[in-house]
Amino acid sequence: MNEDNQILYRRYLDNDLTEVEKSDFESRLESDGEFKQGFDIFKSMENFLDKKEALGGALDAARDYHREVREKDLGSGGNSKVRKLILGVIGTAAVMCAVYLITQNPSKEQVFEKVYAVAPWPSQRGDNSSLAEATSNYQNNQKDIAFDSLYNALTISAQDKYYWLSEVYLLENQPDSVLKYTTLVLDSEKRDRLFFLRALAYYNKDDISALKNHLDNAHADMHDFYQERLFILSSNID
Repeated sequence: MNEDNQILYRRYLDNDLTEVEKSDFESRLESDGEFKQGFDIFKSMENFLDKKEALGGALDAARDYHREVREKDLGSGGNSKVRKLILGVIGTAAVMCAVYLITQNPSKEQVFEKVYAVAPWPSQRGDNSSLAEATSNYQNNQKDIAFDSLYNALTISAQDKYYWLSEVYLLENQPDSVLKYTTLVLDSEKRDRLFFLRALAYYNKDDISALKNHLDNAHADMHDFYQERLFILSSNID
């Protein structure tokens, strides 16, 4: 994400722009798709950090209050009314935390849907090859025919087979197959995409340790598009 844009996003959210700057900013949101996408991701990052901080502060306050009431209870010889108050506070805090987790923490499927971006299918590129036919069959829910074509069609190169098997196995939630086939693709132009697919495969496997190690090895020059999506993914694995 462009550093100058991040500063601009921050100033806009802080209401620190002049009227002219604000008008220019909002016009750019409407006309520049990449700029708007960056702004949406920046807001997601900010909201995640704010909510995490707010939840941490609320829990700390509840713990402090619980400790204070408990000390008073002990000092009073264990008054039953105070004990009930403690239980009430703990129960309320537990309910609040549960509601927060349910409403604010997205499910695994929701995170995947938010992070995943579909690759351009060969048929969408006007390709009339066997590869386009095979992947088109998959899109039309003729999965058995699609996999048979990808595995056995003599007119599809091995590299195309490995890559598209990686793509469709990710959609089929078969992460081990994704990890298998992405390692066989040698096309350097697909480096960032393959890294992205592997990250999602580790996420789908619930192998958080492997995912963190994988993300730690991200290329410094990875395309912003994938960096931003992987940031969102990493924000949901703590």
